[in-house]
Amino acid sequence: MHYIVDTHALIWYFDDDAKLGAAARQVLDDPAASLLIPVIVLVELIYAGRKKGASTNLQRHLMELRLARNITVLPLEEADLVHVDLSLNIHDAIIVACALAYSARTGETVQVITKDDHIAACGLVDCVW
Repeated sequence: MHYIVDTHALIWYFDDDAKLGAAARQVLDDPAASLLIPVIVLVELIYAGRKKGASTNLQRHLMELRLARNITVLPLEEADLVHVDLSLNIHDAIIVACALAYSARTGETVQVITKDDHIAACGLVDCVW
């Protein structure tokens, strides 16, 4: 199983925040889980870190992501644009498109680790929380 990680899930995981769902935490703690991080999530992490002035922790967390063997950063390719659902906000649409494109390319099942009601309600991807 492969898991796309949404921005808030990653932030709450890094912060050991109780807002992170138990099932989401279990997947993120599992070193055997294949975690896929859309590049938009990294952009949102950098933006949130700079806005909150938390650049020291952010840099450490970004380094942890780079070193983790079970994490792959997913770009959004031009061919993936067919998966963009315009009913979602742009950030959610890109995250969902990355999940759908990865699944289409590989034939593998992908779930999105998110609390986002819009992503869950769109019906395009299975979610874990």
